[in-house]
Amino acid sequence: MRELTYWYERRHGTVATIALVRDLPPVLERYIDRSRPALGLLASTWYPSALCWHMCDRVIETAHDEGREIAREAARDTVPRMIHGIYKALYETLASPELYARHVGRHWKKLHDTGERSLVIRSPGVAMSTVRDWGGHHPLLCWMTIFTMASLFEAMRFPEVTVERMQCVAHGAGECATLLRWRE
Repeated sequence: MRELTYWYERRHGTVATIALVRDLPPVLERYIDRSRPALGLLASTWYPSALCWHMCDRVIETAHDEGREIAREAARDTVPRMIHGIYKALYETLASPELYARHVGRHWKKLHDTGERSLVIRSPGVAMSTVRDWGGHHPLLCWMTIFTMASLFEAMRFPEVTVERMQCVAHGAGECATLLRWRE
């Protein structure tokens, strides 16, 4: 939530960012500091799903696509900011679809306290990403997961990365599944 909130603040300003927590239930107020950047959210802290859902609902309340385009823009802005300097050179040299597939589940657990994430490479340039049993699911966060993955593949220097959401729990499916394609 922190990186999404930082992006939102850069894009829309402090007043709009503070509006993300309007009508916040009192029990969630202790997680927010309106006087600090990104509402005081920290990268190293777990936040209740109810807080994330509240903020995500505010972000997409005027969107007509569950926040798909918002997530695309946020991921394309945020991922390069996270991979810079020496880390960018290392990432571009060492990252690969195979390593991403091998480690995505473990890294998911570092960011989320529920859910199982996997990526299965079906053929060169084609993979299926799935997320299941994600108690913190929200349509915007689902799109953020999808477009963060796409942005990470773009950072691997693969041209023409495309994603197609095949199913989503928000629409009654048992898991979220996305077909990822990239040109080798």
